[in-house]
Amino acid sequence: MIIYKCCKKLVDLVTIRKSNLNCNTESESNTINKLDLRNYILHLEGEEELIDLLMEGDRDATAHWNRMGGKKQPRYLIQLLEKLNPSRGFEGVQKFDSEQVPSLDFEEPPNSWALPVVTLTSIAIAINNTDFRPVKELIKCVNEGLKYIRVIENNLDIKRDLTNIRKAAEVVWAGVDLHYRWLDVELLEMAVQERSLKDIISELSDIAKNKFMELRKNDVSFCLSSSPSKWPLKVLAANSMYRICQTLLLTTDNRSSDCSKVMFERLTTMI
Repeated sequence: MIIYKCCKKLVDLVTIRKSNLNCNTESESNTINKLDLRNYILHLEGEEELIDLLMEGDRDATAHWNRMGGKKQPRYLIQLLEKLNPSRGFEGVQKFDSEQVPSLDFEEPPNSWALPVVTLTSIAIAINNTDFRPVKELIKCVNEGLKYIRVIENNLDIKRDLTNIRKAAEVVWAGVDLHYRWLDVELLEMAVQERSLKDIISELSDIAKNKFMELRKNDVSFCLSSSPSKWPLKVLAANSMYRICQTLLLTTDNRSSDCSKVMFERLTTMI
């Protein structure tokens, strides 16, 4: 529910930023001059008279940074959000992980937002065997979206229970973004192989499961972890890939499993 609300806030934020881009520079400056930012100035009791002075001195700087923000819009993220139907809600929040998937351990780590996003993106790259252009656009979109996700997760994770999970997402994304690689798996090589989508997703699931079991057996820190959220980064990444792949296999009909474009669009919507 929290992630759902965050999704709605993200759409609102990006939409507002897009509308601001349509305003010219002069109207932006006039708007900034009319904004009452007094409540955002930190001051001590008795220093109320200093607020106007600070406002006057900082007015140009505020206008400058507002204009800078207006020029650097998350273009690819906006394009993706515009394709979604807001009336249907954010279905991907509920569909990426099924309770029907058997756990690889006695407990499951809590879900973050970033790790499922980068995992779904990895799968989308692996199954796209036609046009590479949508993959590049999706990666740019996710890069823009992760900036917002980091801010939201940093504020929601007050107790820092998700620190390792967030780090796992960063490690996975570095490989995907720079080398189209999930851990040590070459995603583009999987994409060009002439196999069905179910076979590719099944292979990713098997690879992830084997990595999980191997790391659980050999990594001492895994054995000493008191909580699944403290698992080693690669273990968390492997568990996420396994569960999401298994969920896709459970929820994919024969028609969509035969068309990489349909599956790619489905994954993009979930992301």
